[in-house]
Amino acid sequence: MLGSRASMFPSFQPLPVIRKPHPFDHSEWLFELKYDGFRALVYLDRGVCRLVSRNGHPFASFEELASSIARLADVTTAVFDGEIVCVDAKGRPRFNDLLFRRRDPVFFVFDLLYLNGKDLCYDQLADRKAALRQVFNSRTTMNPYSFFASLPSESQRGPQDRETAQQLPRESRSAT
Repeated sequence: MLGSRASMFPSFQPLPVIRKPHPFDHSEWLFELKYDGFRALVYLDRGVCRLVSRNGHPFASFEELASSIARLADVTTAVFDGEIVCVDAKGRPRFNDLLFRRRDPVFFVFDLLYLNGKDLCYDQLADRKAALRQVFNSRTTMNPYSFFASLPSESQRGPQDRETAQQLPRESRSAT
């Protein structure tokens, strides 16, 4: 665990999910895939990783995933927002496999909220996503996380694609 260092991180609260009555496409919004998994924050501190639920409870049963993330992130301290997911051979999320631990989980990283002592929540979302890429680019491509920056426009997405949307620029302190 992170011990007394956990208090050095700012507090992050996920934004509530808001349903829209109809799909839309707008240049001031960024669209991301919706995965069937457990939403989590990753707290990294000097090689130690802690996965925490949106309610603030630790995910103790994902120790192997936490260890892998800690080895692959090229940072001293960081907080990532993302989702713990199990995927099948075609890359499709399988929630029951996650729930019953039938497959090894992966972590889909959506956002970088804190990096090496700096709260990034007031930075532009595009800048945070660029910084997120840099955090993992120096490491091997065989890793237990995935990064997804944005989706094509609505006309290029299929009706089966579920997604979340985030308005740009993001100026709140809350995690997505």
